[in-house]
Amino acid sequence: MRTRLTVLLVLGWLWLADIPGRLWRTRRNDSGEGLPYAIIVVGAVAIAGAILYVVRQKAQTVTNNICTNADPTTCR
Repeated sequence: MRTRLTVLLVLGWLWLADIPGRLWRTRRNDSGEGLPYAIIVVGAVAIAGAILYVVRQKAQTVTNNICTNADPTTCR
């Protein structure tokens, strides 16, 4: 049990020790990859905005058609 824990701790330490190196390599080699992600994010925001607009219009229509009169025959 101790040996397994020791091995896991050493492997975790080695992985954590390489984080700055991996980050530096990633930043240096990722030129030009930000544009597709930005386009995807802008598209997702536009789709979410369109969905919110449609849902809001539907909710407004529903609230306008609610009859609050005591006599339902006067409701349209």
